[in-house]
Amino acid sequence: MKLQINGNNSTFTDQIVADNIIIDQLEIKQMNLKTEVESYLKLFFQRINQQVKRFIRLQ
Repeated sequence: MKLQINGNNSTFTDQIVADNIIIDQLEIKQMNLKTEVESYLKLFFQRINQQVKRFIRLQ
């Protein structure tokens, strides 16, 4: 089934495939960002933990 979209002779299926590719790319970026944030928070809390332990030893 051909559909006229913005004057282009693109098929409805082609548009769905293109949209799905964009959605997949956004999901990958979201997963990468989630992993990056988790890594940063893990490191951040490890450093806080080290500082607390050091502080306790000095008491």
